[in-house]
Amino acid sequence: LGSRMIENYKQLKSDVSPELIEPEELKKRYNGFFSGTDFNGVKEIFVNSKSGWAEAKEALKATIDAAVLAGVKYVKGDVSRLTFDETGGCTGVRMVDDTVLEADYVILSTGAGTAKLLADSGPEKPELQVDGRMVAAAVITGIVKLNAPDGQPYTGIPISIHGMAGIQGTFSH
Repeated sequence: LGSRMIENYKQLKSDVSPELIEPEELKKRYNGFFSGTDFNGVKEIFVNSKSGWAEAKEALKATIDAAVLAGVKYVKGDVSRLTFDETGGCTGVRMVDDTVLEADYVILSTGAGTAKLLADSGPEKPELQVDGRMVAAAVITGIVKLNAPDGQPYTGIPISIHGMAGIQGTFSH
């Protein structure tokens, strides 16, 4: 997974410089934050020092609010399928209640449901099928509020992503 992610950054010509490091190297970094971590069976760890953390809910709300201020009509509902014109361009969505909403531009922001929505929308369209191009993941997050002096040692710790025994996970600061 880490190697594929690094290759994706290269293909995108990104200025991000992630790296794969061995567990013993990670244990030496970041003021020893990972020194007590059990990396049994782990050979390499993906580290992206330019990564960060954001609250998706707040980002989505800000995006919706900005769109509404710009004149977009916001409709809340459950989408069952995307709709397409004869050239294959997306024209809108079909809701669960069979209402069809059409628009000049469609923004798909469905998170972990994206692969299923694409598959359901165009089972006869191979270009819509995810076919390994995307992996849905969820991250369990615990938040601890610290005062500035107590939180200082953790400010330089990047997000790291690892795969272990078939399980993918993340750590964020």
